[in-house]
Amino acid sequence: MINICYMVFQLVEDYLQNKIINCMKFKISSITICCIVALLSCTKQVTISPIAWDKNLLIGTGTYGNSSKLWELDSSVVNGKPLTLTTFQKQYVLKLNSDSTWSDSDGFHGIWSLTQLDKITITTSNFIVGGSKSSIDYAIDSISSIHLAFSYHDTTAAITNFYHITY
Repeated sequence: MINICYMVFQLVEDYLQNKIINCMKFKISSITICCIVALLSCTKQVTISPIAWDKNLLIGTGTYGNSSKLWELDSSVVNGKPLTLTTFQKQYVLKLNSDSTWSDSDGFHGIWSLTQLDKITITTSNFIVGGSKSSIDYAIDSISSIHLAFSYHDTTAAITNFYHITY
């Protein structure tokens, strides 16, 4: 009789231990899953369009004092041949602002827009006496956070200007 009681007690004890272990495994698994879900739900991935990406490279994000960039002329190529820049030309700076305005070191200013990928339109608001308001489409040949190259064609030449960021 004592053996039977002992065996029943042993079975009950094994059953309870297995129950407790399984319960603990369930709790640990549940806690792990909750932690993973919490971590994944906290990560916010914002994807932006390629045009918005190029705008950020051109002018910054527009926040936290990052609302404009100064692009200094580095070199020019005219009809496939490098142009030797004068000291004055090497000091040319183009400033692009996040509010779609621009100005340069020659005293011109206006608005700019990037409505197509790899194409920037620059409109001059103030113009030379006797001239007219002008708008030029530039092809953005390459762009990074510190380098910019864009080109255009006038009536006689194909011109590519290379810029680097200045602070």
